[in-house]
Amino acid sequence: MSHSPILILGGTFDPIHFGHLKPALETLDAIGYAQLLLVPAARPPHRRAPLATAEQRLAMARLAADTDKRIEVDDRELHRQGPSWTIDTLQSFRKQWPQRPLALLIGEDSLHQFSTWKHWQDIPQLAHIVAMHRPGEQRSLPQWASKRAIQNPEILKKQPAGRFFFVKVSPNPVSATTLRARLRRGEDVSGMIPDKVIDYIQQNQLYRGKHE
Repeated sequence: MSHSPILILGGTFDPIHFGHLKPALETLDAIGYAQLLLVPAARPPHRRAPLATAEQRLAMARLAADTDKRIEVDDRELHRQGPSWTIDTLQSFRKQWPQRPLALLIGEDSLHQFSTWKHWQDIPQLAHIVAMHRPGEQRSLPQWASKRAIQNPEILKKQPAGRFFFVKVSPNPVSATTLRARLRRGEDVSGMIPDKVIDYIQQNQLYRGKHE
């Protein structure tokens, strides 16, 4: 790997779908980064246990990465004990890449819950924060973000961490919750989930008959 900047998208990915991938790739274009790194959470601390196992969700993320050569998958959270805290993952990346520009991609909903994350004040020192903004959503900034906010995304490539940037992405109504419900009922999800991931879900009979 070169020292080019990396956009990091963590998530449960239960299952991964185009509602994750399309906005992330739009963000990649908007900030001029060349690589998107998907980081499946082994044990997400802020929500109940996923229906698919960590290994299955990792496998689905790897299949989804085949849809675009700019996407890679990192499995470090599966090799760590305890809850999958973002702070631990970013510290691990920083050890590996001390000066590389890293940007953590979050949704606008996460932006307003950010101060509930473990050691959240330390996170911007490890990576830039890029928040996705969808048309029609109320756009407001918490104080920690407004004092770090920039208008020119070029800065995200020149500094390793510390900045905040809002990026506009297309509306995407697909959610993992509705997809799991459709899969449970045996309904068609083509066009919402990459084809290879759909094949994997069917071969492993994931989400069938599993009520949440």
